[in-house]
Amino acid sequence: MSLPSVAIIWRPNVWKSSLFNRFAWRPIAVISETAWTTRDRIFCTARKAEIPFIAIDTAWIEVWIEWDNIEENMQAQAMVAMNDADLILFLTDSRTNITSEDYKVVDLLRKKCQKPIIFCITKCDWWMDLGQKAEFYQLWFWEPIAISAIHNVGLDDLNKAIHKELRNIWYSASDAKKEQNKEIIWNVALIWRPNVWKSSLVNAFLSEERLIVSDIQWTTRDSVDSEIRREWKTFNFIDTAWIRRAWKRQDSIEKYSIIRSIKSIEKADVCCVLIDPQEWVTSQDQAIVKMALDEKKWVVLIVNKWDLEEKWEEARNVFFYHLRQKFPFMPWAPVLFMSAKTKRWIIKLFPIIEQIIEERNKRISTWKLNRFIEKITREHHPTWTKNVHPKIFYMSQVDVNPPYFKMFVNKAEYFHFSYFRYVENKLRENFWFAWTSVKIETVDRKSIYQK
Repeated sequence: MSLPSVAIIWRPNVWKSSLFNRFAWRPIAVISETAWTTRDRIFCTARKAEIPFIAIDTAWIEVWIEWDNIEENMQAQAMVAMNDADLILFLTDSRTNITSEDYKVVDLLRKKCQKPIIFCITKCDWWMDLGQKAEFYQLWFWEPIAISAIHNVGLDDLNKAIHKELRNIWYSASDAKKEQNKEIIWNVALIWRPNVWKSSLVNAFLSEERLIVSDIQWTTRDSVDSEIRREWKTFNFIDTAWIRRAWKRQDSIEKYSIIRSIKSIEKADVCCVLIDPQEWVTSQDQAIVKMALDEKKWVVLIVNKWDLEEKWEEARNVFFYHLRQKFPFMPWAPVLFMSAKTKRWIIKLFPIIEQIIEERNKRISTWKLNRFIEKITREHHPTWTKNVHPKIFYMSQVDVNPPYFKMFVNKAEYFHFSYFRYVENKLRENFWFAWTSVKIETVDRKSIYQK
């Protein structure tokens, strides 16, 4: 059973995203005074509340005006959030007067929305008395709640009002928290350049237009979470903004979008790198992948837009060779060719992610590793120079996620660096660490006879 949802709606610059981040207890939505900063529907779980709920941050609602292209999609996303939510938070600005647009959206809520509504007056850095609230009673709502998301004013009253409304439509808080604790979520981040159909791929998995899709760069500004349940497993796909060099960044919105993208990589278990087959890999692209590897994440290379290729078998071999040349530091990474537009081959991604999750938690006992070391050293003994014999005493696995091994030797500098690569390759060959990186650390240790 899913949690109830609470949608935050109305004008720009009424601190909708600030309130959303308060519910999440971490900075998820990008905050800016520029209008239309929030474009997609952004979701988070408010676990600190008495009854956990899903908070939804939305764009500005103004459906009585004809918009073009991306603005029309933003309006559609906001209307979907308003219609699907169990509870609506209607926010107005205490520092501006009530406008005709306020009355229009109130009429819209009365005609099309049958959900309970909580009326909030934002940017209240002080407690408002009845006289100060009098103007806002013209909107014909119940008692408004004065809040300030940034200064934490009135949020206790707001949480009580949300709990009161959700209690009438939901089960007890303890049952909700138990269900959340049982759920295991695997986070999958989608990274790469713009216009590689990252948002289209998430929409294809969900079979709905959850995320805005446009040819305009920087359409996705926030890191948007989308949970997909498949065969009793939950995959949380995180659509991210483009990470590019600092000197190319244009404004503060782009800067904070990139910060959110980097945080999403740190949060993810698996990073799916979406690649356009009509563009070659650049050094910046390699840097993004190395960033994911430095965070000990598993990487899947996905070649999207494969429906645009005519001779796909021949082109596949050429592009596969190009990827192996550009990413020689991860020959173990799986490569998947698919098309988000036609949904062809997209179902192959789930078994790969499940296999990666299984491999990263694999643990090998020490006695098996010692037999493995004895075998490979007998087949290929490390070479030595200057009458110094390199020797491996034993090997043990100290951690998982990623698989982390310690190899105890007499002196690491006695070994040629290629021998450690040989050990890693044989380790994969014998214990089948498919599609995952393996960390091997050498520890110098004196022999018991030397002691």
